[in-house]
Amino acid sequence: MAKNNEFITISLSKLEPNEGQLEGLPSNPRQITEAKMALLKQNIKQYPEMLNLRGLMVYPLDNGKYIIIGGNMRYRAMSELGMKDAPCVVIPKETDIETLKAYTIIDNNGFGKYDWDMLANEWDEYQLEEWGVDLPVFEDEEVNEEDFGEDFSLPNEGKSKYGVITFQVTEEQRDFINFVVDVGKYCDGFKEDCDNENQNGASLFLICSEFYKNISKFENKSVEQITKDFEDLKKYLRNALKKSGLKAADIDKHLGTNGMSGHYFGESQWMFPTPDAYKKLQEIMPLDREYIDCKKIELEYNKAKKITDYGQMH
Repeated sequence: MAKNNEFITISLSKLEPNEGQLEGLPSNPRQITEAKMALLKQNIKQYPEMLNLRGLMVYPLDNGKYIIIGGNMRYRAMSELGMKDAPCVVIPKETDIETLKAYTIIDNNGFGKYDWDMLANEWDEYQLEEWGVDLPVFEDEEVNEEDFGEDFSLPNEGKSKYGVITFQVTEEQRDFINFVVDVGKYCDGFKEDCDNENQNGASLFLICSEFYKNISKFENKSVEQITKDFEDLKKYLRNALKKSGLKAADIDKHLGTNGMSGHYFGESQWMFPTPDAYKKLQEIMPLDREYIDCKKIELEYNKAKKITDYGQMH
């Protein structure tokens, strides 16, 4: 072993990852995806000098080797890269187990948080991703919700049984969500073997499933009745048009639009008129129903359709 500033250079063969072999010290709680590991190895190859600026924290074992307290992921990356030794900081042998446990968690904990606006304006997005920063997904006015719909998928070779969903929430919302997810683990129906080894994910799925069952029930109405009400709503508009004796061109002229009458009275891309359009239509044809009552029928139908379509797919 040779000294390197305040670090000690130790052969990787003398280092052991923390797998719970030291009595009283749980195994390393840090996990890493293969994609993140690939980024870590890439960064080590590109910036190897950083290893000398942040050594592995190790503790001497009775067998002459050292257990890694901080830096288990870096050790794994260095091993996979074929490196032979690593700069280390050796924790004194007399250090008690509770302190070692604290070091383990503190080293893995991120106390600060990013200023996302600053990152977006002053840092390069592609470099941040290369360095392993998990960038949040912000809403963009130009993004079409269909871009993230049923057809969205990874390339075939990148598909996985598991996926990650990221949301941006306030700290208060985060704390509440974490609380509910924890409670979900103790509810009836939660199973550790529910095809997801991540208990937080399994609990969240259970919560969403129960919510789905709840919203699938409509106020004393079947899906068939909702569909009938919706079809009757379309007939209500068409009958009013027929009684008025007006043509599509007459409707568009009165509304000051170009072709919108086809959406209100036709079959293709049907939609209920806007409040202003409905009010103008009442001026020239017999439409006596309240706008809000009609709009509720359309919204209820759209909701029912989304839910039933999802149920059929799953």
